[in-house]
Amino acid sequence: IITHIVGPGETLSAIAERYGVTPATIALSSGLVNPDRIYPGQRLVFPSVVGLLHRVRSGDSLSTIAAMYQVTASDIVQANDLADPDLLSEGQVLIIPGGRPKQVTVASSPAADRSPRGLIWPCRGPITSRFGPRWGRLHTGIDIAAPYGASIRAAAAGRVTHAGWYGNYGRCVILDHGGGLQTLYAHAHEILVTVGESVAQGQVIARVGTTGNSTGPHLHFEVRVSGSIRNPLNYLDD
Repeated sequence: IITHIVGPGETLSAIAERYGVTPATIALSSGLVNPDRIYPGQRLVFPSVVGLLHRVRSGDSLSTIAAMYQVTASDIVQANDLADPDLLSEGQVLIIPGGRPKQVTVASSPAADRSPRGLIWPCRGPITSRFGPRWGRLHTGIDIAAPYGASIRAAAAGRVTHAGWYGNYGRCVILDHGGGLQTLYAHAHEILVTVGESVAQGQVIARVGTTGNSTGPHLHFEVRVSGSIRNPLNYLDD
């Protein structure tokens, strides 16, 4: 598995040529929405062969992973030198040689998703991964790249219902805004609020980090309505 930090003036095609892989391999493995918009300091993680990376989650098996990426189980075993294919660990990163994610349809009504509430952007920076299908799964929020330690602000006034470690989300804050609306702020370096605290819109609640399942400093931001995942871009002010 290769980790590459983007340098000034580098392009995805030049990086791919350097390592003997395709731009698509890097883009899909690193969750890039727009391959033309990489930036200096961005961390790219991808396999050393044409294919994808998959992080094992609870319930995964070799057969389900192989089906997800349309490859054979033996391809995965060989690429990762697995001694026992039945023993996969949650969080383990597998190389999927030649893998390509199946298309996933996200059923959503733009009109229903549109909220009259105006959420402010929790932090400023380029969106490096959007809401929707990614690596054969649903990416449940948006990723906003920002410098380590940058301010994360409450998208709206609300009450803190979670402030601490939250599995793959790392250090995470969840705010309840009433009316079934919640927002989630993940991968923080530092949390500045406590459970039960009331916060104002725009208040700094955390600092950008790279905790949990993260490949570089960024904010993973989610919007939930009555427990259902929604596209944050339909709730954020332009």
